[in-house]
Amino acid sequence: MGVITLLVLTGLTTDAGPARTVVKGTPKVGGGQEVERFVLMQTIHIDHPNMRRADAMEYWMLPGQFIPVSEDAEGVYYQATSGFRIFRGSMGQKVVHGGLYVSKTRKDRILAYVGNAKELGQGLEIDPIALMLDVRQKLKVARAEPKK
Repeated sequence: MGVITLLVLTGLTTDAGPARTVVKGTPKVGGGQEVERFVLMQTIHIDHPNMRRADAMEYWMLPGQFIPVSEDAEGVYYQATSGFRIFRGSMGQKVVHGGLYVSKTRKDRILAYVGNAKELGQGLEIDPIALMLDVRQKLKVARAEPKK
């Protein structure tokens, strides 16, 4: 008699995932591109109308910079300097820590997360659905001006 295992994917949490370490230097993502930071110039609203309300994350990525703060074997966590505005049922809207999880190997794999990736032991809630192309195109790659 076989055993059937059922896996339900809702919001992904990294509590038991790969260990994060502090980013050192400029990370390479998306198959080898060095990305010091991303800049978002406008608010972007993300929701998933085809998912159950309890499973879907609804949030607004606020304009600002996304700075690399930690990484694991698969990707880099870029923390938003302005945070995210989230909506969770009766909680209403609230500004929280959040950012982007960017794959080291795939250009099309950028996921939003809620939580503070600077705190290496803190669990993060990662949106299971990657950002769509139109949203990814609004993220600009930037470099800080060297100090003189």
